[in-house]
Amino acid sequence: MSNPNPSPSAAPRWFAWLAAVALLVYGGFLGAYFTPVAGGSDSSGYLNAARLLARGQITAPMRDFSGLTASSATQFQPLGFIAEPARQRLVPTYPLGLPAHLAIASTLFGWTIGPLLVGVGAALAAIVLMYAIARECAIAWALAAAGAVMLGVFPVTIFIAIQPLSDVLATTWVLAAIYAALRARGSPRWAVATGVALSIAILVRPTNVLILPAIAALLSAGWRPLIAAAMGGLPGAFLLLATNAHLFGSPWRMGYGSIFEAFNFAYFGPTLLHFGKWLGLMLPGLGLFFGVISFGLSRVGLRNRIALALWFFTPVIFYAYYEVSGQTWWCLRFILPAVPALILSALFTLDYFLATHPRTLRIASTLLAFWEKEDDPQHYDFLTSQFVNPSPQRHILGIVGGNDVSLIKGNMVDLESDLRGINIPNTFCPWKQYQPPQRPQKEIVRDNRKINLKIDVQKAHLPVYQMWAYPAVVAPEPIVNEVCVKPEKY
Repeated sequence: MSNPNPSPSAAPRWFAWLAAVALLVYGGFLGAYFTPVAGGSDSSGYLNAARLLARGQITAPMRDFSGLTASSATQFQPLGFIAEPARQRLVPTYPLGLPAHLAIASTLFGWTIGPLLVGVGAALAAIVLMYAIARECAIAWALAAAGAVMLGVFPVTIFIAIQPLSDVLATTWVLAAIYAALRARGSPRWAVATGVALSIAILVRPTNVLILPAIAALLSAGWRPLIAAAMGGLPGAFLLLATNAHLFGSPWRMGYGSIFEAFNFAYFGPTLLHFGKWLGLMLPGLGLFFGVISFGLSRVGLRNRIALALWFFTPVIFYAYYEVSGQTWWCLRFILPAVPALILSALFTLDYFLATHPRTLRIASTLLAFWEKEDDPQHYDFLTSQFVNPSPQRHILGIVGGNDVSLIKGNMVDLESDLRGINIPNTFCPWKQYQPPQRPQKEIVRDNRKINLKIDVQKAHLPVYQMWAYPAVVAPEPIVNEVCVKPEKY
């Protein structure tokens, strides 16, 4: 992925010191918010599997709960594991790549510091590798640093890096494989390192095998690098296949079960729109636009464009069929290993315009300033669940009030955001701070640099409902106790 018109300028010496301080501050920020405990099925499965590996095991025996009966073994099955009653064992659901990292780090540094070092270290390594890849592609050092910052402040990166999850670590090993592939054109050792890094990336997340076509495109200058990379990846491939055979009975089976149950053509269109929306919102400025148009720049080179396209579009198209990918913004974690390809493509485009059309770039920057005139715009997804009914009603019995009787005709989330002051710019000017609406006022109007919004606050009374009927009960007349003396006793 080399640039036909490389930039010969080297980064100044002060930049190395500034970058070291910035990485230290960024690592401290992630470390302050890192949580080395289970917060769901994924993190629970990874941490428990890591503890098994630290004890030299990959399965756990099923416990005997005396006195308890269950209709199926799954009722005694912890999160992240599969119960096998026939063999009396619990099998980890998730790949063992991240648990292996956690087990090694936690054995050396403890179960509080170890997961933190893995999570924060993976994020820092991803940023450094992003910069190194951009420089290897002869992109100017300032743009390379900007690309590294874009990956580091990408909200999904931060959200995942502070949890014991595999997405950032998978991205780091993908970046390591790409960097080694770029260096492998003149070195068999780097070609072997490419295979090793890719095999570890697949051990961390098996779907990282989707990056294989991009790696092959980068190594396609000759057959020697391809063979060397294959030799480097063979140990990891054998380890993965042997582990699958031991745990699930077949080298080609994994703990996720049949993928066809979770993939459907109906998800493709909405999920692609979801990816495009959130990539456009969470990448700075026109990052998504610049990233896409780079695939048509002849200056980038055909092989580079093919590698970038395969790196980005293959995982995106694959996960567009997945039912979970389009649920919320942090579900972009599934395509996080492909996001550096989009950032790198945007850097190629910016490098091209800086070298050939600086005036056009200034005009685009001016237009971008008007496009981004809003101050911290707010976005949210409203997901109905067992806790939120899409069509609420008021129970006909009982004393209820507030939202159980009436809502507003406008959007409830917008009203709550307004009450919390989210729709108001951060300012100390009293006339720009929150002003409650007057009693007869029917609308709340917010028109400022942060948002342009109207909220209809007129009451919308909920329809009544009754869950079941209460028929009249015939009862005898109450007993009347005749009290003659000492009524205080009765």
